[in-house]
Amino acid sequence: MTEQRDENGPPGSAAAAAGPQPAAVPETQDEAGADMDIHKPKAAHNWREFLTEIGTIICGILIALGLEQAVEWAHWQDRLKETREQVHEEVSSDVEAATLWLSAAPCLDRQLAKIEQGLWSARQSGRYAGADRFSPPLVRFESEAWLNARSLQVFDRFSTDEAGNLASFYFFPTEMTTSVVTLHSQAGDLEILAHPLDHVTPAEADDLLARVGRSKELFTRMNFAAMNVVWYGQNLHASAPQPFTRQQLARGLHQPEACLANPARVWALMKIPRDKGDPWAALGLHYRHY
Repeated sequence: MTEQRDENGPPGSAAAAAGPQPAAVPETQDEAGADMDIHKPKAAHNWREFLTEIGTIICGILIALGLEQAVEWAHWQDRLKETREQVHEEVSSDVEAATLWLSAAPCLDRQLAKIEQGLWSARQSGRYAGADRFSPPLVRFESEAWLNARSLQVFDRFSTDEAGNLASFYFFPTEMTTSVVTLHSQAGDLEILAHPLDHVTPAEADDLLARVGRSKELFTRMNFAAMNVVWYGQNLHASAPQPFTRQQLARGLHQPEACLANPARVWALMKIPRDKGDPWAALGLHYRHY
């Protein structure tokens, strides 16, 4: 006897036979990405397209580099302008200081000459009559702007002529800054010669003459350097020194009015070409640099 199955078998029997059904995926759409277009890179199909793309990239790089260079150039132009203004002010200040030194130089020259003459007489007679005190003024020379320009590499961006003229100019203020301090120290050693001395032996006179000789040498170097400061400063378009009255000069330089040279005259003397003028003789200096 054959058993027949009811085609309408138990509920779920067909589903069980067919196996589990996959879960339905809800149909959702990302609103944010609904309008997003994705362009895939396309390969160049020929050399023309390839070169066009390469050229576009290179042009972009060159434009970026050019803009960077333009910004850097503008930055350095501002730095150069600021540095030139500072250096010009400093050069004018040093030129005025050198002019004031040369204004006092005739007085200092006479003081040393009188001291030396008195010592030569004392070497013979044993008595020194005394003389005016050797009193060089303490003038200040500056080079901070120049040193900053060199340390910050602004100096490297000056033209060759401008850099050379500035280097030649600043050599002398740098030397004079040290020399004026040394000369003041030597003046202190000669302080005793501002008073009469008795019983001066030849050996003592020779020792004092040697001290005067060292002061003469350094004083002459100071004058030579001061003249070069004014000469080079004029070539660098330094401002002329401000006018002073003789009373102002005498008080500021601590020298007698009678022997002082007018700063305006010193400025004019330095304008005369070197091969056509003799500022040493014009200022009445006995000790000169050759």
